[in-house]
Amino acid sequence: VYTVESTCHTTDKVGVFGEAFRVLKPGAYFAGYEWCVTDLYDPKNEEHVKIRQGIERGNGLPETVHYSVVKDALVKCGFELVDAFDAMANNEKPWWYPFLNTYTLKGLARTKVGRAMSTLLITVLEKVGLLPAGCLEVQNCLNYGADCLVRGGETGVYTVGYFFLARKPLTKA
Repeated sequence: VYTVESTCHTTDKVGVFGEAFRVLKPGAYFAGYEWCVTDLYDPKNEEHVKIRQGIERGNGLPETVHYSVVKDALVKCGFELVDAFDAMANNEKPWWYPFLNTYTLKGLARTKVGRAMSTLLITVLEKVGLLPAGCLEVQNCLNYGADCLVRGGETGVYTVGYFFLARKPLTKA
């Protein structure tokens, strides 16, 4: 069983991981990637909190937890933790690279010019009724979330790739 960037959307990790544990045969593995705050995240730091909340708002997430919460939930469900680490750390290109404002065909939408063009287009299409009202608000929310992802990566307070591998024991403890 595996999960990729999905269990970060639940506030009940024990409940979700417990279901994975229930359906797995003894000796089977459960792996996943999770969005988490890192050891550098300080809940008393206003900028860190603003970054986390912006990511959550822009990506439809509940409050993002520290990766220790993920590990603790796996163990609480009965899993043996085989491995767990930030798979996005020390990569050649940072994980937030796709969200950077680069003047390339792929990166144009992230630039001020690209955002202005898409804002104008969405505004016009909303006004003439080809897009429902609220699309511009959604675009602004998504852009803010992307900006916060970049800041979360740059500051090191956030990761989108906390990897875990857990195993259901062969025998009951």
